[in-house]
Amino acid sequence: MGYICERHNPCEWRRGDKSFTGYDGTDYKIPVAELISANDAKTACQAHGPGWDLAVIEDAAELEAINNLVTGGCFPIWTGMKEIKGKIYGLDEKKVIKFSNWDQHLGHGFNTQPNTPYDDVWDCVRMRGGMYNDADCDDNTGRVLVAFRL
Repeated sequence: MGYICERHNPCEWRRGDKSFTGYDGTDYKIPVAELISANDAKTACQAHGPGWDLAVIEDAAELEAINNLVTGGCFPIWTGMKEIKGKIYGLDEKKVIKFSNWDQHLGHGFNTQPNTPYDDVWDCVRMRGGMYNDADCDDNTGRVLVAFRL
């Protein structure tokens, strides 16, 4: 008899863990998971004062640093990046972000990322376990952490 294996998100085993109590540093702030859209997350970030906004992750080292701050649970985290036609852009929707870490296998009703066929619709990028997926920026149906960056 044979068998089949598939790769899952590396944080999947922590999915029900709600032990994350947040992170409040001078460079990043990550509150406890809540129901929030990317648009509302952006407003919450900017409310911290001048210079604060959703994080734009430009390389693997920054992704690892942020992912290591989430010490419990396996929740989606909104970033400041947007996706259109399979490309990631920064907050200004003009600067192309060359680094990405798309989740190629998503269960729980999600599609592989970025969604294909590509369309002309801006989606917001969130991460879970250090892997990205895109979603409607008004989506607030999941428990979502917010990553802030100065």
